Amino acid sequence: MPLLKSAKFILYWLKAVAAGLLIALSVFVVVMAVAGKSRSSGPFKPMISEAKALDLTYEQVVSAPAKYLEKHVIWCVQNRSREAVYYLDEPRRLTVENHPQMPLVIGSKHSSCEKMLLQIKAVNRTYSGSVIPEVKFISAL
Repeated sequence: MPLLKSAKFILYWLKAVAAGLLIALSVFVVVMAVAGKSRSSGPFKPMISEAKALDLTYEQVVSAPAKYLEKHVIWCVQNRSREAVYYLDEPRRLTVENHPQMPLVIGSKHSSCEKMLLQIKAVNRTYSGSVIPEVKFISAL
């Protein structure tokens, strides 16, 4: 019987140590994420300020492309693949000149997007007559 009690005691303490390590790891991950976010947003502050001040929508950019070239925007983007990048939802397609740097957005195609800092590079017309903004990915926010 004493062997069984000592085995239970050891198991109890192993579980407690594992739980403590998980909590410490979680706190570490959160702290590093917050520190990384504030450090990485530093060089982008002027671009973020411009984007917030302009508060441009997809429709504004498409309707007056020359006016908004090289301007910065903060848009909620769905990025599922190079051929499937959308502003908010599917009808509003984007092309991205530096697509490999852009993070993929995983989730439901109608409810999942990530805020990203982008720069308007061009607005292109397709053979079917659709107008598609071309952007440069700057940073996920």
